[in-house]
Amino acid sequence: MERRIRVRIISLVVLIGLVFSLFSFRIYKLQTAMTEEEMELQDSLTYQTTVSAARGQILDRNGTVLVTNRASYDLVIINFVLFNGPNPNESLLNLLHTMDELGIELLHHLPVTETRPYEYTLDDMGEIWHNYFRKFLTKRSLDSDISAPTFMDNLREQYNLPEGLSDYDAYRLIAIRFELDLRNIDGMPLDNYILAEDVEASQLASIIELDIPGVIGIKMSDYNIFLMRSVMLEYPDKVVYTGLDEMLIPGLFYGADGSIGTWGNLLPNMYSKAFAKVRAGDVDSLKPLMEEFTAFLAIGWNYGIIDTFEELMLAKGYANRCFRHPSSWNPGKVPQDVLDDLIARMDKINAIAAAL
Repeated sequence: MERRIRVRIISLVVLIGLVFSLFSFRIYKLQTAMTEEEMELQDSLTYQTTVSAARGQILDRNGTVLVTNRASYDLVIINFVLFNGPNPNESLLNLLHTMDELGIELLHHLPVTETRPYEYTLDDMGEIWHNYFRKFLTKRSLDSDISAPTFMDNLREQYNLPEGLSDYDAYRLIAIRFELDLRNIDGMPLDNYILAEDVEASQLASIIELDIPGVIGIKMSDYNIFLMRSVMLEYPDKVVYTGLDEMLIPGLFYGADGSIGTWGNLLPNMYSKAFAKVRAGDVDSLKPLMEEFTAFLAIGWNYGIIDTFEELMLAKGYANRCFRHPSSWNPGKVPQDVLDDLIARMDKINAIAAAL
């Protein structure tokens, strides 16, 4: 028995000695026999990785990056500024021609095909835009059954478009005027008109240099709030909005003039209260609101930003559908228990905002 114990102890001591010898040799080699470059290559305990922002990259099933993160800018037109300037149609045409030269796509919801013979495209739009279009027809004293060609001829005349203007330019000019008109209708729940998204910095500079009345806003969808501040210093006469909902309060802290985000449609009181508190210098009181809002977003994002937003808009009775096809959302993508939790959190956010 004693002999067996002695053999086991000796074996254990030998094993420990071997391990210690290997470590000693490794340390000696790293310190004396290897260059700095070799050490970096050989060090199996060190690695470098890229950590993406919360919205993340979109990959295919093979891990190939389909969509990544980068800074982006949006252009906003303010109605009263544009139409208080000289010759708004000419200003808009100059803007449209510059956008064409720069390859910037015009965003709009004019529910008519771009070329003759004109036809309506309302079937491709959500119910909410059907309602907006009906209100527009009423505002313009147009018949609800007006044909698309007559509708376009009517707007061409009402908007005083120059004679000899090409159909291409006329359509795009009408599209912008349509968007701006919608926002002049009482009770229309629309933010300022964003005519272009994801504009590069060089393109932005070219457009700003046009000095078009009404093009006064820049929406920055980026986590780099220092970059946002730099843009504000570069263009002190322009309005700069944050474009990411999760950057609402940090962006306002850093001097943003406001925010244009998806969730403002669901939590308008919170957005307006956050803006008012920052402008009043009462920053500390917003911490509980920011923490609750961040927790709310973190849960919702697990099921997709757009899908969760659509589910909540439907559950609250605000709209059956918000985004036009080919949005892939269908009711039921967010589990009911999660939806109930998000609604309860919305109520809590509203309560905190109301108490501020």
